[in-house]
Amino acid sequence: MSRRKRAQWGVSALPGVLKANARECDRFAAIQEQAAEQIGDAARRLRLARAYGHEADLCRDETLPLYWVTEQMAQVALDASHDLPVLSSTMAPTKSGFLAVAGGLPPLPPPSLQGWGTITGGQITEGISPSALLWETTTSHLRVTIYAHESMMPAGQRLASGPLQELISLSLPRDQAGVWETTNVGEHDVADAGQRLHGSYLAVMAWACATWHLMMMPTLAQRQTLDPRTGGEPATKGPRPEREVTHIDLRPLKQVTTDPTESTTPARERTHRWVVRGHWVQQPHGPGHSQRRLQWRESYIKGPAGAPLLRSRPVNVWRR
Repeated sequence: MSRRKRAQWGVSALPGVLKANARECDRFAAIQEQAAEQIGDAARRLRLARAYGHEADLCRDETLPLYWVTEQMAQVALDASHDLPVLSSTMAPTKSGFLAVAGGLPPLPPPSLQGWGTITGGQITEGISPSALLWETTTSHLRVTIYAHESMMPAGQRLASGPLQELISLSLPRDQAGVWETTNVGEHDVADAGQRLHGSYLAVMAWACATWHLMMMPTLAQRQTLDPRTGGEPATKGPRPEREVTHIDLRPLKQVTTDPTESTTPARERTHRWVVRGHWVQQPHGPGHSQRRLQWRESYIKGPAGAPLLRSRPVNVWRR
């Protein structure tokens, strides 16, 4: 008897995990659309289908920022989140993103008395440790989906076929000052969940806010490229893999170039092109270029014309 191989949970696995979740969301959206035609309750089911479709689009977006938090730093943020005075949209480092944690967070209870429904028709009523969240901010709401990785599921039970097991999706309204109203939480699949969500589920949001804030406190970021097949340093010989993961240590996102500006050694010959992501620069201007102004540079492709394009997915890693 063969066992199902569990997906890796680590920095280099995140792009593949998101692609798998996009396929799972597409499947759920198709199920809801079919049910709307055959079973009824069309308005609710079509609303669910649109939500799953949008979630799939976010997971497929290769520009979606990815963040990885080690167990040690997750505990630091957890301790800091207990007395966080406010949940503010300004704490999120980007408009949308995917935040994953190595060892999981304290278990969450089911959002309803019936528990979570498994893919085999059963119910899970015990707590499940969340492993990641996908967020998106709009002008009026913060929308966040909380997941458990399959390795965190009790007794091998599953809520979905993919590596990410969706626990709940929340929508938090925010006021004009950008503060999320924690007293009015909506959920797109659980009706009348009520105050059950206002404790441990909002504690996850407090943890996310603390994580966002602490990992952006300024020190230095180090950049490292990982081979997605091994999670280690890329091989020095042979062709480079089509996709690699760029591992950025967050202390926080101040980038230091690895190429020397002055050297007696010959310049390295580039054999590929790569995408330089959009970034802020201190642009010289004024008399003699003596002044500086903050300016945003759009993403662009760098490298020899005609060379193959090397696609790399950056993952921002927060660790001690």
